[in-house]
Amino acid sequence: MPSGSTELLLADSNVLVYALDIAEQDKSRLARELLRRVEGAERGLITSQLVTEFYAASVRVRGGRPAICQPDEAATWIDRWLTAFSFRQITPTVIREAVRGAAAYQMHIYDAQVWASAKFAGAIILTEDGQSRDFIEGVQYINPFADDFTFESIGL
Repeated sequence: MPSGSTELLLADSNVLVYALDIAEQDKSRLARELLRRVEGAERGLITSQLVTEFYAASVRVRGGRPAICQPDEAATWIDRWLTAFSFRQITPTVIREAVRGAAAYQMHIYDAQVWASAKFAGAIILTEDGQSRDFIEGVQYINPFADDFTFESIGL
């Protein structure tokens, strides 16, 4: 992808959560830098599903481990992303496509909703939880935590 790319970049909820997860310092640093660059390039895409997944994952206490952040901090980050990134609702059209994609590609329905949202927006999905393929029906999956990831590979 050329460095001047204008394709939207959809950061999956795991990327959003890592941005605040101090227990995962390397991933947190990389996720914050990634989100900063996506925001600066005005290429971010976020969905109603992703902000609710982020909120649920970041304020929940897990197995004796404290929550990643407090509700007010999570709300501040959500507000920032809703302001900085293009926003898409999970619509009936997205749900229908997600159901089709979940069956066709054996995806979890929530992953399929992310895929369908990216597909309709023409976005690349940035996620640690990539599918077994690099592309599904034209939607590219890139793991920003992979050893071979570079910002230049997504035009940042």
